[in-house]
Amino acid sequence: MAFFSSQKTNATPAKPSKTKKAVRAMGAATVRMGGREKSGEQHSLILKSPRITEKASFITEDGAYTFNCAVDATKRDIYKAVREIYGVEPVKIRTLAVPSKKGSSRRGKKGVTVRSGKKALVYLKHGERIEFI
Repeated sequence: MAFFSSQKTNATPAKPSKTKKAVRAMGAATVRMGGREKSGEQHSLILKSPRITEKASFITEDGAYTFNCAVDATKRDIYKAVREIYGVEPVKIRTLAVPSKKGSSRRGKKGVTVRSGKKALVYLKHGERIEFI
């Protein structure tokens, strides 16, 4: 119990131990390399088509546009594709998984009528617009 002794010792001060946070800060930064941009595919393969529905047409008035996109596309890939194809700067991007829809059954087996996919909601700055032809 050296903490409570009355005698002083000439011990060297202890070096601060490396905590997990300090070790992480000293290590090299890791960058996630995923999505389609790494493979060098075209932007037209990332954004398949604009998703034109009644619900999507209501939110276009507020500056949000909906697109069908590739399943393995990341938000960064979608950002670059919108910037290159339409020439606008997205403010925010949200992605959603679209589930597949089950069809009618034949001989006791359920069929799939619509395959699953992914859609992206792209929010633009106030005053910017995308014109679909």
